[in-house]
Amino acid sequence: MEDIALAVFEWVWFVALIALIVVAIYLFVKLLRYCFIGRAEELAYAGRFYDKGAECFRLKPDKSQLQDILTLAGIYLGYRVVSLGVVYAIKVIFEPGFSFSFDRILYEIIKWDANHYVGIADNWYVTEGDARFHIVFYPLHPIVVRVFSYICPNTKLASVLVSNISFIGCIAAMYKLLRIDFSRDTAKTAVLMLIFVPHGFFFSFGFTESLFLLWSLLFFLMLRKEQWVAAGAFGFCAALTKNFGLVFVVPYGVWLIMLACKNKYRVWGFIRRLLPGFLILAGFGVYLLINKAVTGDWFKFMEYQRDHWYNRLTCPLENVTNHLYWFFDTQDMGHRWFLWFGNISSIAVTAAIFFIGAKKQPFIYSIYTLACLFLTMMVSWLMSGPRYLLVCFSSYITLAAVSKGRPWLKWAIIAVEIILGMIVLLGYMGNESIM
Repeated sequence: MEDIALAVFEWVWFVALIALIVVAIYLFVKLLRYCFIGRAEELAYAGRFYDKGAECFRLKPDKSQLQDILTLAGIYLGYRVVSLGVVYAIKVIFEPGFSFSFDRILYEIIKWDANHYVGIADNWYVTEGDARFHIVFYPLHPIVVRVFSYICPNTKLASVLVSNISFIGCIAAMYKLLRIDFSRDTAKTAVLMLIFVPHGFFFSFGFTESLFLLWSLLFFLMLRKEQWVAAGAFGFCAALTKNFGLVFVVPYGVWLIMLACKNKYRVWGFIRRLLPGFLILAGFGVYLLINKAVTGDWFKFMEYQRDHWYNRLTCPLENVTNHLYWFFDTQDMGHRWFLWFGNISSIAVTAAIFFIGAKKQPFIYSIYTLACLFLTMMVSWLMSGPRYLLVCFSSYITLAAVSKGRPWLKWAIIAVEIILGMIVLLGYMGNESIM
């Protein structure tokens, strides 16, 4: 019976994957067609363009924007404190012998990959022992943590501080970015969806997601404002923070082509705007140089990913099928629901939101989400799918857009996020495989 169920699921996912690819290609070709022969109003969903003489771009928010940003930051900090307080209260009541202390809190929240990043911040990359395998983790987050460690009692606390400061920056950058295309209410709702996302505690716990999301939002903000060098610089930082940073070459190229077709750039004008995009590749190049300097091999990280971490690029269909098999086969309920179901459901929900929101936001945001989705599905030994997909900020835009004018839907989504978030946080604090 299980074999039949797996076969059915395999075919369902195969059809869904083919449909996803076909729709993505169709949207891309349609956009290019509009760029060449379409009318300006047909590009409304692909991003707003600005005429000469329009108000110049200022990164600093005005008074009303600053008030909204500070309010949202306060909600974020309050929610994190309250959710952690509830979880620790539950642990004190139901976990025999549990002792509440500051060191215990750091131990609970800095684990899995976060602990590896702390090790790199303390000792840099090494060539001996188990820590030699940590070359697979990108360097910018540990570098920033190391800088903050000089003003903190220890590196773990510095890691938490970096994550939370970065996420407050994400709130400001996302709000500012969304106000280009959306109303004030939609921008605030989207940021709230981000704050309450179930696995959002990773933004606060010393992982790379908050810093990477900050670079991502600043990249798109500069790109939309045609600040090409700044966009390239933030792309460089993203590519030096996480392997997903390389996907920024796609939205950079798409946006440049769109503007080139609309504004009829001359060859030199196009090249001048194209060159900063190579900074994104330069970020990855620096990471390769570190591999060479530390291990003597430009691509040592690939060997360790394959032989130690069991990761390689694989067919997305194979990955999903494996997850379904492990979900049905495992007898460990924690692994079944927190790990395998968590990965499958995060991919399915992100894909569904992608289809719903394809025409509700600028096209380059959807392209970015699609790239992140496919990269996640191509990791052969996927352990952290929900965490990887947290940075797909277009998902929160879609949720805000579909709940516009429907307050009951908005609060229902937030309520579901909070409930699931508490369950997942309890699992994480209970050392389930949520990483």
